[in-house]
Amino acid sequence: MLVKDVYTGTTGSSLAEITAVDRWLYFLADDGIHGRELWASNGTGGGTFLIADMWPGPGGAPAGNLTNVEGRLYLAADDGVHGKELWVVDEDPSMDSDSDGLLDDTDGYSDIDGDGIPNFRDPDSDGDGLPDGSEGLADPDGDGMANYVDTDSDNDGVSDTLEAMFGSDPYDADSTVVVPAARWWIVSFSLLVAAWGLRRRLVA
Repeated sequence: MLVKDVYTGTTGSSLAEITAVDRWLYFLADDGIHGRELWASNGTGGGTFLIADMWPGPGGAPAGNLTNVEGRLYLAADDGVHGKELWVVDEDPSMDSDSDGLLDDTDGYSDIDGDGIPNFRDPDSDGDGLPDGSEGLADPDGDGMANYVDTDSDNDGVSDTLEAMFGSDPYDADSTVVVPAARWWIVSFSLLVAAWGLRRRLVA
């Protein structure tokens, strides 16, 4: 079973140096965007992600010699600034990498809002302007999506962003948004910006 198509298509990702550290696999791969960089996987598609674009751009970072030493990954890599030096990686699912109050394994390794930042490193995973820590793991509308990854947490047809903007409770379907007439232009503009962002994301 394919875990993840890192480089979409038939080209392949030139995957190399698979190294196990506890229950994680680290490897070097080229996704066709960042060049050859360091990746990690927990054996699932959503849990397979780029650790860091050490040398930004499509050229990739000359890296190698991945080595597990007592549960920490060491490697030699060149970030384009310091030359080839020793690096260490501490990706631990029991950590809270984005300090949002949710452990990395809870946050997950997918990228719900498509901003290029995996949820476990994104303090606003769904991009609704409300911090994951304040939204939490509750699921008031019972759609299987916790508030922190649900842009309409109470499923009332009004986005959490808009409800919070006008003082309504985004987690209570009975809480009604009342928008003063003078502020409708703000709502219209906000919706226009959101629609433009969605269009760009779909086109990309």
